[in-house]
Amino acid sequence: MQSILIGSGILPEESVLLPTRILRTVFLGMHVLQGLGRVRPYHPKSGYIRKWCWGFFRHLNIRVEHLGCLPDPARGPYLVVSNHVSWLDPVGISSVHPVRFVSKSEIGQWPVLGPLSRRGGAVFLERGSPRSLKGVSQEMETLLGQGESIGLFPEGTTTKGSGVLPFAPALFEPACRTKASVLPVAIKYTRKNGTELALSAAFVDNQSFLSSFKSILNEGDLRVTLSWTPPVRPDEMSRRNLAELSRNRIEAILKSEKSLDTEAPFLLP
Repeated sequence: MQSILIGSGILPEESVLLPTRILRTVFLGMHVLQGLGRVRPYHPKSGYIRKWCWGFFRHLNIRVEHLGCLPDPARGPYLVVSNHVSWLDPVGISSVHPVRFVSKSEIGQWPVLGPLSRRGGAVFLERGSPRSLKGVSQEMETLLGQGESIGLFPEGTTTKGSGVLPFAPALFEPACRTKASVLPVAIKYTRKNGTELALSAAFVDNQSFLSSFKSILNEGDLRVTLSWTPPVRPDEMSRRNLAELSRNRIEAILKSEKSLDTEAPFLLP
């Protein structure tokens, strides 16, 4: 078991004044532009993506903690699956293990996130299209067969983070076909003592990206905890069983009062 903590210099909530928010926005904007300029076509062994994600959280003053069985790239590839709360989720996962995320096609057209997603190697899925689903499944199978890990949010939408919606099993099929391990990750956003849910991070109720960004920027004590569970070997499991097992693991962690047992946290550079 291992724990990683990304330090952020958390400020108390009352100190998030307008000048502080303006400075954060300016530095974050510079960081994003740097990413757009440097993140070339996705490469699974590039360390720059991880460093860029660490910097992204630091500029937002978000404390990030990784707990549990952190992925070993040498034992991959993995199908990384998680509950979905915020547009920050992929950044959190990629701060330890960069993957190609399956994203809804609309994100590719968004300002900032669209170009970043494309540079990060996203696989875009047109929701409600069986043809698109088949094409994405085939692309995932090819990428996993080439040794590249894939990130997936099987709920198909975001929640406030207090529970887990049913996992759609269709895109677990590429893992079954390639025998790639499935790696369930529980994501939780909290405030203050680490137990109170931070609803400001939840990207729900048809909220605009700008509104969500402002909510996160105004939050003075936001932390995100990613709990990595042991990899699941598909073996003879069906895609439906894989989806159910992954969901149950994530739900158990979110409902637990304690995080995974870990060693003492240490700071990432």
